[in-house]
Amino acid sequence: MCIRDSENFFVLAPQFQTQNEPAFCGLATLAMALNALQVDPGRVWKGVWRWYDESLLSCCKPLVDVEREGIVLEEFVCLARCNGLEAALARPDAAGFPVAALRDAVADACARTDVVLAASYSRKTLGQTGDGHFSPVGGYDAASDQVLLLDVARFKYPPHWVPVTLLYEAMQRKDPKTLQVRGWCLLSATSSEGESGDLKAASAILNNITGGKASKHTDLPKPGRKPSSKKSSGDAKKPAARKPATTRKRKAAPDVTQCGIGAASVP
Repeated sequence: MCIRDSENFFVLAPQFQTQNEPAFCGLATLAMALNALQVDPGRVWKGVWRWYDESLLSCCKPLVDVEREGIVLEEFVCLARCNGLEAALARPDAAGFPVAALRDAVADACARTDVVLAASYSRKTLGQTGDGHFSPVGGYDAASDQVLLLDVARFKYPPHWVPVTLLYEAMQRKDPKTLQVRGWCLLSATSSEGESGDLKAASAILNNITGGKASKHTDLPKPGRKPSSKKSSGDAKKPAARKPATTRKRKAAPDVTQCGIGAASVP
């Protein structure tokens, strides 16, 4: 395998995880992609840490339903988009996308670190137990024309190589729930990610939740802007400090007589 053909492996491998439930393959695949692409969830996972976990991916379908029946490809795309990713869906159907399209998509995604290709396919075609499954593609070997599937069901199968043509066939098997063929999804972070207003808003939310403790463990600013306002008010008082002493005394005298205690002491 040529390193240049599998640059994405080095961003996906550190995020490799095992799905927490038998039907969480889609959620685990998406969590890997989100963390690999350094998308900020804008909320805490545990403690003060912002990190994507399957438990945070419930915006399109309740987790209790996912645990029971999993997710279909359309729901995977929905979850990706509502968590800050651009998701380009492709299916090996009559409308186009021949096996060459999958090969080109795999080769391009694996040579980059800003894109993750998630595959939706049937295990039956690969001679494995089970049926519908999601896995991120973690490498491509042009010499043998095979892809590396980082199978998130590691209690069943370790990462393994599959010929592109066989993976394409596995995608052509229809999902019994939607009656559509499966396919692949190209995931990338939206342009609003990074140094943006969204990150500032997420920082404010996180600091609000943790009472400012997040600033001790991350590079987030402390909540509020009181320090800057104090500095500006201090600058405004500097001219007053240069006024003559007599001016200050004349202003102080009326303040005493207007005080409740001072007024009571006047005969």
